[in-house]
Amino acid sequence: NSRWFVRNPANQLWEEQPINEVMRIVGVMHEECGNDVKAEPIWVRIESAGCVDMQIVDLPGFRDFALDEAKQALSTKIEQLVLSFMADKNNTMLCVEQANDAATMSSLQRCREYDPKFERTILIRNKLDK
Repeated sequence: NSRWFVRNPANQLWEEQPINEVMRIVGVMHEECGNDVKAEPIWVRIESAGCVDMQIVDLPGFRDFALDEAKQALSTKIEQLVLSFMADKNNTMLCVEQANDAATMSSLQRCREYDPKFERTILIRNKLDK
């Protein structure tokens, strides 16, 4: 049985929540950003007797194809934010790639820049049915 926690941004304390509430909180925090990003991460912690305890920082994905000026500015902010976490050698990177993105694998290429031997990178392939 796992225990889920979200760090309250107001007081920086970890608060245990049921998984459904964690998902709701994360969704609300995403919605509050609108078409922007914040430097303050969404912190989630999972504890379980059956696995290693970990803290997860939910970061936005790279935007490789930003067409207008506003989306290009957002893309730059996202890249700066994500790369600051990737540069920290204490972080393990969960690289999420769509299965149909095998030709570019752009996120994995960025992980390689910061972790050339993939010693702290975990590749997750999703949407295998696409």
